[in-house]
Amino acid sequence: MAAPSKECRHHRAVNMLDTKAYEAFVECVLHTDLNIRKLHTSLAMRQVKFETAIGLDSEVR
Repeated sequence: MAAPSKECRHHRAVNMLDTKAYEAFVECVLHTDLNIRKLHTSLAMRQVKFETAIGLDSEVR
């Protein structure tokens, strides 16, 4: 088993109107926060799921 990391990891999901708005948020909010020393961001380039409903079969097995 690996030794525990000294890094504190927080995961946040942020919804923005477009990538320009996200870029502005990262630059103005996250990069100016003195408590944030390291930042990794992942960005979905396309919408993966359009709704939260899950389709269920009408047939009970």
